Amino acid sequence: AVQTMDTTNDILELLSSIIETEVCRKQLASSSWVSLLVGLLHFGSDVMQRKAMNLVITLLPLCAPQNLSVEIPVLSENEYEMAPSVNKDTDIVGNAQSLVLYFLRIIGVAHLPNQKLHQTSKKNCLTNLPFLAKSYILLLRNLLSVPAWHGLVVNVLHQSLESFSSV
Repeated sequence: AVQTMDTTNDILELLSSIIETEVCRKQLASSSWVSLLVGLLHFGSDVMQRKAMNLVITLLPLCAPQNLSVEIPVLSENEYEMAPSVNKDTDIVGNAQSLVLYFLRIIGVAHLPNQKLHQTSKKNCLTNLPFLAKSYILLLRNLLSVPAWHGLVVNVLHQSLESFSSV
């Protein structure tokens, strides 16, 4: 397991160094790479989460939301209960809207009371929730400035806020 983590860190380092070139960014801005990186954000170590987040923040705005198909980590039942806008039947492989909803769920989970937060993070390997929440807020703000993503993010935020008003 340690060697796998070292290898994953090495790969993330390599990706971080080559992402500076436009050709590489275009190649990496795909559903498969975004899926892999989002998975590392959910299950990786703190170091891997930070490296993967930097890559996601760079790559996701370059992806066309209408073509995005992403494997989204499944959250526990407790997290679904605390996020009523979630459709847990369709969130295993999702589109751009599902990914934005996932980001909002993580932001919400990070703001749970400490006892529930500790239980949730142990169950799902979400070890660095405050960092993830801050990073997802930054990412969503960045996506709002990208014309292809703006309408989608606004709609998801609006739907999520409406679902809370009916609870």
